[in-house]
Amino acid sequence: MTGPLLTYHPDAALRLLRPGRLAGLQAALEVARDETLNDVDQWQSGQPLPAERQPLDAGFIQWPEELLADLQGNRASSLVARLEDSGKRLQQLADSLVVLGIGGSYMGMRAMFEALRPACWNELCRTSRQGAPRLYFDGWNVDSDRQQELLSLLDQRAAANPNAVDGRTAVISISKSGGTLEPAVAFRA
Repeated sequence: MTGPLLTYHPDAALRLLRPGRLAGLQAALEVARDETLNDVDQWQSGQPLPAERQPLDAGFIQWPEELLADLQGNRASSLVARLEDSGKRLQQLADSLVVLGIGGSYMGMRAMFEALRPACWNELCRTSRQGAPRLYFDGWNVDSDRQQELLSLLDQRAAANPNAVDGRTAVISISKSGGTLEPAVAFRA
């Protein structure tokens, strides 16, 4: 590989700062950058970590570049390609997707959805969504009223479209341990 697969150009973000604000932040940003790069080096070295750096989980920093390199080198067998295939299968099987999780286990998916999709995405018809499913997030609390509302909505769609993809729902339950109370309760609902 000759250079990074990902680059970042902060120009648009920098225009939002007051003049001189970046200069005031420069020293702190450089310290944070150096600490992050040191974390990556330490993570990749496999050496024991000092107690003050525990737990260190710097693997995610290089992950986007590693995923893209894997995609370039392994195409169909890469994780990105397999995720795309799974997404296409879900799109054909269900019109609603419920993601159950709490905290870091599912917040990345939720953040990306909220950043990249219109606020009223779930109200759009399937054609306007280009066949992509509606996406609901639950399992982050034990509010039975909220869960009952979602189940009722999904049941109504299923009753209105019993033999069509529009009436089908898929569920993804995300939990690092498998024993987190809120997603486990939602999954059993």
